[in-house]
Amino acid sequence: MTKLMDEIYEKTILFDIYGDLLTDKQKELYSLYYLDDYSLAEIAEEKGISRQGVRDSVKKSYEHLLDYENKLSIMKRYLRQRDNLTKVISFLEAGDEESLDKARLLTKKMKEVL
Repeated sequence: MTKLMDEIYEKTILFDIYGDLLTDKQKELYSLYYLDDYSLAEIAEEKGISRQGVRDSVKKSYEHLLDYENKLSIMKRYLRQRDNLTKVISFLEAGDEESLDKARLLTKKMKEVL
């Protein structure tokens, strides 16, 4: 993925995990900007507020989401588990005894995290 796609993906996951902790207004503006791909100008016009007001709200919302992640690390754990699951699938697809042992070991470690 490109850097921009990685950033959008991160912002989307953060919103999925912590979005309900934002105010209704913050959720709406953040969602329009990052999830629905509206421009700041389009949101400002639709909501009757300044472009700068939209930008400030979206930026502050993102900072809140990052703060929640820094405190709780749910996204970090999710991404680690997702990567581990991808490895397990690869091991299982390989099908040889060594790969199956690796899959068993990794799933045991994953279970301990839950």
